[in-house]
Order: sequence, then C-alpha cells, then structure tokens
Amino acid sequence: MPMKLPDNHQRGINAIAVVIEKKLEAMQNALNRNKTNTRGIAMSYINDVSEENRNLILKDIDDLYHLLEKFCLRYQIPKQDYSLKRELNTSATFLWVDLADANGKSLKGFGKLDPEIIKEYDTFINQMIEKTNKIAHITN
Repeated sequence: MPMKLPDNHQRGINAIAVVIEKKLEAMQNALNRNKTNTRGIAMSYINDVSEENRNLILKDIDDLYHLLEKFCLRYQIPKQDYSLKRELNTSATFLWVDLADANGKSLKGFGKLDPEIIKEYDTFINQMIEKTNKIAHITN
C-alpha cells in the first residue's frame, strides 16, 4: 500500500531512490566493462571477479532493482526523466574544470620543470579543453 509522506521527507526519499539507481547502474556497467570493447588509454581495469561471482553480483543487483521498484511504489516515488544532453553537459563542465586546474602552473608544486615541457604539456591540456568546450557547446 502506497504511503504519502510530508513534502520535505518525500524529496529526501526521492533523492535516495535516484542515488540507489545510479549506484546500481554504475555497478552493472563496471561488471560489463570487460565484456565490451571499452577503450583504456590511461587506465585499465583488471577483471579480477570470477564469472561465478560476477553472476552472483549481477543477480544481487537485479534483486536490488526489484527492491527499489517496491520501495518506489511504497513511497510513491515518481519516475523522473533525466536529460542525456544535460548529463553530458554536466560531465563536460566538470571535465573542463579539472583540465583548467591541470595547467602547467599546477605542476610547479612538484618542483622545477623545463619550460619547453610545460609548454608542450599546456598544448595538450588546451587541446583537450577545446574538445571539451565543443561537447559542452553541443549539449548546451
């Protein structure tokens, strides 16, 4: 039987449901990462989960989705539509901030470095910032 809560509690529970679903989605994606041709350049995930454990975890994730569905019905949590465009724009914006903070000046804290290396480094960072800006522009 659905339960109606005061608005402030309802907003909190709605947010919890979204966080739970995003975490479940992230776990599912992590488990499926090695099953797809994910591009690893600066990092590589080691598949150190046995197929048996992978299947057990996927089953538990599926069970959690079913519990979340009951949870949402019980507390009358409406399905919320999320814009892929907005999510991509948010990710691009955070990436831009990280890149902007990673300029050659930020390397000075690690000690002296040849100015030519810093110049080359900044060129790479600036190229990545330009591409990130393009994504932000497309999704804005």
